Amino acid sequence: MKKHSLLDDQKGAVAVILALLMAALAGFSALALDLGGVYLEKYALSNIVDSAALAGAQEIPQDFLEAEKKAEEYALLNGAKSKELKITTDSTNNTITVLAERTVPFNFAKILGFTGTKVNAKAVAGVGTVGKVKGIVPFGIQEQELEFGKLYDLKVGAPPAFGAGNFGALALGGKGANRYRDNIKYGYQEWVAIGDILETESGNMSGPTMQGVNYRISQENHSPCTPDNFRRDCPRLVTVPVYEPLGNKNHIKEVRVKGFAAFLIKEVAGQGNESNVKGYFIETIVPGETSETAGNYGLRAVKLSQ
Repeated sequence: MKKHSLLDDQKGAVAVILALLMAALAGFSALALDLGGVYLEKYALSNIVDSAALAGAQEIPQDFLEAEKKAEEYALLNGAKSKELKITTDSTNNTITVLAERTVPFNFAKILGFTGTKVNAKAVAGVGTVGKVKGIVPFGIQEQELEFGKLYDLKVGAPPAFGAGNFGALALGGKGANRYRDNIKYGYQEWVAIGDILETESGNMSGPTMQGVNYRISQENHSPCTPDNFRRDCPRLVTVPVYEPLGNKNHIKEVRVKGFAAFLIKEVAGQGNESNVKGYFIETIVPGETSETAGNYGLRAVKLSQ
């Protein structure tokens, strides 16, 4: 008969301890896996409410009910469920709030007695005056009070309205007919901000102006946009700087950006000395950055505040 020894007792104790440690390690590993899933759900939910709030804010302040509807539509398209959402608007601050909460079930941590947990996310978005934007066209308008739906000259065919040799055209990213034409057709794809100094484009640029504007008009494949009924992707819809002339009033070579405004281009009325670009002033929302110090000329951008 084999004798029982102290060494046998120690081996047995170690085996028990090892088994307990393995069980604990398995439990913590299971919990870690589920907590990783919770983090991913939280991240996904945050993205959903952010995009929903930004989408809804684009309808502010024209229609708060439409803003809530648009926010819910985006949230559902991105994987949320109606019962998970709470969407409200604030007409005083021109903001929309999107709240979402969902239960995340545990798969592995159930062995420790945990069935799941709740995650939530919140986003608040609003509209503000544009202070920095991309995509402006090389026209401009001197700072003044603008009237909705009124037809304005964005570029003229002959001075003296802008001083000798100046026609209201701007040099964005450099001078020259090709660059000027492309900036009309596609918009200047660099940031322009309040306070920036822009050079004026010398010469009438009648041909490039006609080519650039007609290109935009030719892209309007749907029913014509009007000041009262337009799409935000309408090719005739342009953003221009509202500026303060600098230097000699009889020969303006530079302007300082004071704000931004949107116009719906109507036409180039004539050629040569009659090469006047005309557009209707409208109010809309564009991608950009907001500023509390920018002049308000009806152009707004959406932003997340929470």
